[in-house]
Amino acid sequence: MKIVEDVKGATKETLNSDFTLHSSVLQSVSCWTYAMEGIREIAIKGSFWSRLLNIGICLVAVDEANCISEWGHDFRVEYKQLYKLRDVLVGVLFVGLTATATEKVRNDIVGSLMLKDPHVAIGSFDRKNLYYGMKSINRGASFVDKLVAQVSKHVSNVGSTILYCITIKDVQEIARSLCEAGINVRMYPGQMGHKAREESHKSFIRDELRVMVAIITFGMGIDKPD
Repeated sequence: MKIVEDVKGATKETLNSDFTLHSSVLQSVSCWTYAMEGIREIAIKGSFWSRLLNIGICLVAVDEANCISEWGHDFRVEYKQLYKLRDVLVGVLFVGLTATATEKVRNDIVGSLMLKDPHVAIGSFDRKNLYYGMKSINRGASFVDKLVAQVSKHVSNVGSTILYCITIKDVQEIARSLCEAGINVRMYPGQMGHKAREESHKSFIRDELRVMVAIITFGMGIDKPD
């Protein structure tokens, strides 16, 4: 459970798959959890949404809205059911947010969420503070050694560095090699426990370390100028 307080003193609470039946938040809104095919999901009773409506909910923001679309790269059936909230949250505004939406995906999001005459804002992928480069490599025995040497050369005079890996095995191998080279590094593989992931995340945000070796989902929501 994450409970944070902003500068105005407003308290926010997050419901996600890390919650259990013992969570005070779940108990207070009459939610229940269940497991299906090894994936923990949250099922929410209708009374939950009625309470939110009575409290004064005014906006539903659907993040990673590309998951709604069957044309998207990460379609999820559960996202396709979000339109059902329209019948419960009458008069509440809906917004879909995503960084990966082709025209087909955008149209699918609008249709699925039943957005009426929506304002569609399209930004740019260009980030002036990021450098993009491609380099042909030979994934041989010396690959990790060369990568460690390159990171060691630049780590002291650059900002925060994230090394993205496709597999957990690569994350562990590269993180271990960087650590052996004396580099202050942490890893963020998918199999880490919630507490360990949170500690790695906070250390990176607070500049307690410069290098993070992670799977490709790490970095979402991180706001760092360097």
